[in-house]
Amino acid sequence: GFPGMKFAQQIAALLVSQKLIEQDETEIYVYGLELIISDVINFSAIIIVSVILQEFICTAIYLLCFLTTRCFCGGYHATTHTRCRIAMLTSYLLFLIIKTCLGNALLITTIVILAALWGPVILYAPIQHANHKLSPELNRINRRRSICSYGIWSVAIVIMYNVDSDVSIAILASLMIVSLNMVLAKVSLNVRRCIQCRR
Repeated sequence: GFPGMKFAQQIAALLVSQKLIEQDETEIYVYGLELIISDVINFSAIIIVSVILQEFICTAIYLLCFLTTRCFCGGYHATTHTRCRIAMLTSYLLFLIIKTCLGNALLITTIVILAALWGPVILYAPIQHANHKLSPELNRINRRRSICSYGIWSVAIVIMYNVDSDVSIAILASLMIVSLNMVLAKVSLNVRRCIQCRR
């Protein structure tokens, strides 16, 4: 099982004993604490790898860009904490590979790639999570925020290209991971629907 589950249960039990939460709320708090612990482990793993590879600045850009766009755009969700950790580390390593490959990209190449990355945002954003459906109103709000956040980072790519091309390419590679994540999520949802239809 998830190594943080026992710790989450202990914290929830402490909160109950201190009468800070009700007994029937324990399960909800355990789940929430598990998510927090899982995120801390995932981000700590990425930061450790970034320090080892001496990519701390680019990693900070990646995390900032990824988190501020994905929270609105949505994306692939793994079914277990372990798979989530593998997916996050794989996405991060893919980011580093893409950043390296695009290192000397011309401005026109950068703009063409950026234009292509808008495809999933326009078509799919926000991706609906199977266990957390958005209301029509929240869906519209998240769509506007997806376009806005993606737009801000897109402008940053173009502006930063002549100031510091490494930063510009790091942002571009980050947006590529966000877009790929959305495509993967859409494919995953369609596959699940096909499996359910055949049953």
